[in-house]
Amino acid sequence: MRSDASRNHEAIVTAAIAVLADSPQASMHEIAEASGIGRTTLYRHFPDRGSLIEAILVRLIEEANAITVATLEGPGEAGPLARLVQLGCEFAGFGNRYAFLQYSPQLADLKYACKPPPSVDRDYATDYIRDAQAAGKVRADLDADWLLDVFATVIMQYVQSTGARGDAGDGHQELGLATLRATISSLFAPPPVV
Repeated sequence: MRSDASRNHEAIVTAAIAVLADSPQASMHEIAEASGIGRTTLYRHFPDRGSLIEAILVRLIEEANAITVATLEGPGEAGPLARLVQLGCEFAGFGNRYAFLQYSPQLADLKYACKPPPSVDRDYATDYIRDAQAAGKVRADLDADWLLDVFATVIMQYVQSTGARGDAGDGHQELGLATLRATISSLFAPPPVV
């Protein structure tokens, strides 16, 4: 892709994420205006809303993969349990930007809507959990894939709950984040020895 075409593509996707986060039913015209790109250029890059939603999903996956690696491999002395809690908070922090995807009818039309697209690096997180289990740093009595599924479900519930309330400044998001931390910690903490 030429550099100007690449810039236009990025501008459209970035604007679409911002616009759709605020107004999930926004039109392609509104997205074009927000991106500063003409409608003709927008439709040249994304012939329909479904192709734009797919590009946004790819962006989400790329961000999730980058956050996963940066958090789990990041500097510092934090152990696996603390890193997994931090990862959950990182995902929750960017989750509201993409919450509109779960209600997008175009997402259901994508060929991989019911399973992760090939670029999702789920194996990285699963291997990290398995290594931590083997080292006795997180609970080993439950399957790593199952733990990762519950982890994702807890984060999605947090995003749905806080997104529905908005940022009213009423303390719900702070309480929700504290609850998220405690839930993820209890999910991965080794059970007490009896």
